[in-house]
Amino acid sequence: MEHNNYKILAINFGSTSTKIAVYAGEEKLLEHGFLHSCEDMEGVSTMEENAAMRKPLILDFLTHHGHSLESFDAVVGRGGLVHPIPGGTYAVNDEMLRDLRECRFGTHVCNLGGILAAEIGEEIGKPAFIVDPPVIDEMTDIAHLSGHPDFPRRSVFHALNQKAIAKRYAEDVGKPYDTLNLIVAHMGGGVTVGAHEKGKIVDVNNGLEGDGPYTAERPGSLPVLQVLRAAFEHRYGDNYEDQRRFYMSKCGMVAYTGTNDGRVIGQRVAEGDPEATLAYRGMAYQIAKEIGAQSVVLGGKVDAILLTSPAAAPTESSSSRGSRNTSATSRPCTSIPARTRCSPLRWARCVCCAGRRRSWSITSYETSADHHRPLRHGQDRICRQSGAEPRGSGQKAGAGRPRHRKPLFPRL
Repeated sequence: MEHNNYKILAINFGSTSTKIAVYAGEEKLLEHGFLHSCEDMEGVSTMEENAAMRKPLILDFLTHHGHSLESFDAVVGRGGLVHPIPGGTYAVNDEMLRDLRECRFGTHVCNLGGILAAEIGEEIGKPAFIVDPPVIDEMTDIAHLSGHPDFPRRSVFHALNQKAIAKRYAEDVGKPYDTLNLIVAHMGGGVTVGAHEKGKIVDVNNGLEGDGPYTAERPGSLPVLQVLRAAFEHRYGDNYEDQRRFYMSKCGMVAYTGTNDGRVIGQRVAEGDPEATLAYRGMAYQIAKEIGAQSVVLGGKVDAILLTSPAAAPTESSSSRGSRNTSATSRPCTSIPARTRCSPLRWARCVCCAGRRRSWSITSYETSADHHRPLRHGQDRICRQSGAEPRGSGQKAGAGRPRHRKPLFPRL
């Protein structure tokens, strides 16, 4: 069989959606997205519960459209929360599955991408892969600093969509991705805004752990002391898991309006509902501030701002991408509809095309002592620069530290 004809099943799990695409080489045969409202997700919180709800959606949809599982040559999923790794395509192996199932590097439904890809692949005897997991880390050292070495800023964001949208824009304008400075704003159940500098995402907000704008159901950045007081008062639960679930699904627009459904909120705004209007404008306000902040990271040299979300769908035809100039930046601001999000998964065809991979290659997933520890990304680098031992390395806090350390920051 010609490698152009390999048939790929692509699955992409978001906090409020399940997206499916079928490709034969470059040709998209089928694409669909299921949106999950608060009511749909009631009582669905664990990985097992999500898998039980979402896998039948995929199988029933494929059967309804005449695609048997046995007809696929490979299954590819959106990458989950693994240890920080470079962007690319990775074969799913036992080590990766263990990290995803145990949620060793974080809990999010995107972990199901590799898990269900492997499960379906095993059922039909075909390989499984992930592409551009959310933990791609190309951030600069200074971007990892947060204000305390125990809480480094982590690179957890919508890497798959951000990279794909940026590369698609580069193709549209006829320039290499690694020659452009771009700001990409992904606006879905989570919101992440990344600064793409010459092909690398040098800074981005952690949309999973409370960094950046509030979203449909997440709070974004909150005042730390107020959160601490609420935690000690057990206001939103008696244990960590209850409180984590609250901050991941009961905040943002849900807290302000009672729903995470953008269609319902949009209707209420159109009808003049003052609470919905203020909350909606507030989210836009915070996203705009985040975009402005990332422009500073790029030194003001921004070639384009790219927006991707159901809310960003242009009024013009999708082929025109809704390109327009913004008066604030005098830079192209392009809206790309959310339906393109599954499209980057077609690049996973390279898993079956060893002789024709464009810029992609298959990488082995391994966890070794050289990789970053869970939730400690960036700290080891900072400690090495300062001469200190990273905490959690088996020594007591302060042990092994030189009495007179070289200052981390040079005098200006």
